[in-house]
Amino acid sequence: MRIPVGNFGFQTPTTQRTQVDVSGVDAIGRGMQQLGNIGMQASAVMMAEKEREIAEKKREDEALARAKASNALLDHEIQVKALTTDIESRLADGSLSYTDAQAAFEEGYSKIEKPKIEGLDPAMTETFDKGLKRAEFSGFAHVQGIAEKAKRADFKGQVDIALDRLGKLAGMPGSDIEKINSQADTLDPLGRVAYGANWGKAKQDFKDKNWLNHAMQRSMEAKDDLTAIQRLEKDLTAADGFYAGKLDTDKRNAVLRAVINDRLRIENKIQHDAARREARAERVIGEIDRQITSGVPASPEMWADWAGKVKGTAWESEFRQRLTEEAEDRRP
Repeated sequence: MRIPVGNFGFQTPTTQRTQVDVSGVDAIGRGMQQLGNIGMQASAVMMAEKEREIAEKKREDEALARAKASNALLDHEIQVKALTTDIESRLADGSLSYTDAQAAFEEGYSKIEKPKIEGLDPAMTETFDKGLKRAEFSGFAHVQGIAEKAKRADFKGQVDIALDRLGKLAGMPGSDIEKINSQADTLDPLGRVAYGANWGKAKQDFKDKNWLNHAMQRSMEAKDDLTAIQRLEKDLTAADGFYAGKLDTDKRNAVLRAVINDRLRIENKIQHDAARREARAERVIGEIDRQITSGVPASPEMWADWAGKVKGTAWESEFRQRLTEEAEDRRP
């Protein structure tokens, strides 16, 4: 049997939980957090604004540097252009030889101050340096071109003078055209520089002109000489004629037309003169017959005059017959 213990009059203390109201503290914490967030946001905005200002200034500085670089390049190009223009002018008036043109450019360019621009980034600096080099190369190339042009003009002048002198020699009577034309071949080194790819044609035209002038001169000299004209006509037309391979068809035909016209003119004149002599000789025979019929002997002077007029004609034999008959009639 269990004996109940019980409390024997004592009461066991019970624990009670007390709930504290912390809502105010939380509000304060949240407020502080919000204040912190606002501060951070403000700081971020300020930093962003600062960075924007820095970036904007950087862009402005770079734009200004690019503008300065662009203007500096333009100024540099103007100076280089002025240098090349001066060299070109000196080449034109002869105060500078084309052989010294490149050296003159190099000397002049060395005196042009090279611009330096601050604030350019590496890429812009490279572009700027390339611009300077491009201006230098462009100026140098231009001077090379005008020097080469002056050189060609000088060579052409010398070649033209030589060809002119050779042409005058070729125009003199009795000139050896073959020899003169071969002298033109010695001008090849100068001619190729002066005329370039056109030198071959220029030289051939010179040679053709010499042969044409030679043929024309012969034509003028022979214009009243049938034998000389006939010989020239053969030289122009025969396969083995003197001008075979020396005159092209147009030039040959131009001379040939004049030669044929002269030949026909001479032949017509010869025929006309022969007809006149025959007619005159016939009249002389009539005069002789009338003189004989008159019974008055003709004087020796008359017979001499008649002899000259019938000589070489078809009536010459008739004249001799009458002269013989007159001599027999006077014989005692």
